[in-house]
Amino acid sequence: MAGEAGESERLISRQRPRSFVRNWIAFFLLGTVNNLTFVIINSAAKTIVRDYHKESLIGLIPWASVALSFVARGANTLLLDRATYAQRIIANAVLMVVGLLGVAFANSFWLSLVAILISGASSSFGESCTLGYLRLYPSTLVNAWSSGTGMAGVGVLTTVVLTTTPSLPNVQTCQAANHTPREANPPKQLCSLFGCPLLS
Repeated sequence: MAGEAGESERLISRQRPRSFVRNWIAFFLLGTVNNLTFVIINSAAKTIVRDYHKESLIGLIPWASVALSFVARGANTLLLDRATYAQRIIANAVLMVVGLLGVAFANSFWLSLVAILISGASSSFGESCTLGYLRLYPSTLVNAWSSGTGMAGVGVLTTVVLTTTPSLPNVQTCQAANHTPREANPPKQLCSLFGCPLLS
């Protein structure tokens, strides 16, 4: 046990000059991107239900974001010996994009909810894949992943502030898109997801 700890420390000290910093930044970015869709969709819940006049169903948005978590983590376990980490991460990225675009372009609340289920599952699947992949690296890199997931929330908050402060550029465009009828501007929800969820 003590020998393993010493070996791990020697590996970490050898990595620090070049690859440790590179790996820390990479896992930080992976954590940020993986959690970003979850944070964006949950922060835009009010906007999503308002667009479809389903305000009484706002609780379904956060529920859909986590409903398939167990299934997604189980899928990662089943794929453990059948697919490489790279294949699983690429599949997760595709699911993430499909989920976000599905929410942005859905023509009904229920279709939007299906897209949120996909997006939520991708966040859980991505977390499971990346944390499993982290076992190949020094344990000190776990803090890079967790810092990245926290940065997703900070990033969305910053975007909301930047798009809702009237004196900043592009705010009027975002506000106009947010108040345009959905039929006249199908990608309006994408603007809502990326920074206008608090506009009323």
